[in-house]
Amino acid sequence: MVTDDIYLPVGFVRVRARGGSGGHRGLESVEAALGTREYPRVRVGIGAVEGERLIEHVLEEPGGDEREALESGVRLAADAAECWAREESSPP
Repeated sequence: MVTDDIYLPVGFVRVRARGGSGGHRGLESVEAALGTREYPRVRVGIGAVEGERLIEHVLEEPGGDEREALESGVRLAADAAECWAREESSPP
């Protein structure tokens, strides 16, 4: 599972084998559907925002340095997810 995360700096990537949703509604939905928190997740930071601008912040196109950091983070997250999938599917 690869998701955005407003609590991480823009472009920062966090990889975890399991854990809570941290208030992320998408992860809460996945947990409810799976009935467990035991699934890998890769989070890509999109940076924090105050108040009611959250929806716009999540959905709007990033600009300038923020865009470059985000693109770099997305590439790193994709590499991490691919590596994780490859390792999990490899025979012991």
